[in-house]
Amino acid sequence: MKKIISAALLLCTLLLLVSCGEVKFEYTDGGLVKKGSNEIYNPLPVGFEPCGTGDKYGKFGEFTLYRVVGLDGAEMSEDWITEEYSGSATTVFFKGTVPSFREIAFDVCYVCEEDTGVVSIATIDDGKLIEEIVSSLDGEEKALWPRTDIISSYTLKLYSEEFPAVFYSLVYCVCDSGNYIYDRAENNCVGVGALLTSYVSAE
Repeated sequence: MKKIISAALLLCTLLLLVSCGEVKFEYTDGGLVKKGSNEIYNPLPVGFEPCGTGDKYGKFGEFTLYRVVGLDGAEMSEDWITEEYSGSATTVFFKGTVPSFREIAFDVCYVCEEDTGVVSIATIDDGKLIEEIVSSLDGEEKALWPRTDIISSYTLKLYSEEFPAVFYSLVYCVCDSGNYIYDRAENNCVGVGALLTSYVSAE
């Protein structure tokens, strides 16, 4: 009987230690508050997504939160956490403030195919072209979205060393009627002509 009681006490102790080691968050004022420290993690706007998902970090209700991984595979600081990766629908949280993507100087744009995974098929490191990609969204040639004449579509993942935990993701599609870039956050679709045809062409 003593052995059974001792085993039960040991199990309870282990469960308590695991529970104590798990970081818990609660929602307040549009962000997540880390229990115990009251640190506030703000959600990044739609369009931002993590470069990668690392180890489990904590819980918000029934949702698991993860560390964010950078391009080199190393985990970023605990200032960055994310939901489970689900493409553009993923919410990243940051213990600080990230400006509008229009205010960020991006260093690289990865042209990616996305299906069951994400594969980069081209890298754009021409700063002037990256600026043109972003500024194209202000163009007057607005178009309807979703497109019904898509031949192939890609994601443009904009990356800045200033914020190395995240990408800002745009959609690029090659269509019968032309080529378009779409920004989900602003629900803005624009025609961009031959801007990216040297990197991506109709298949």
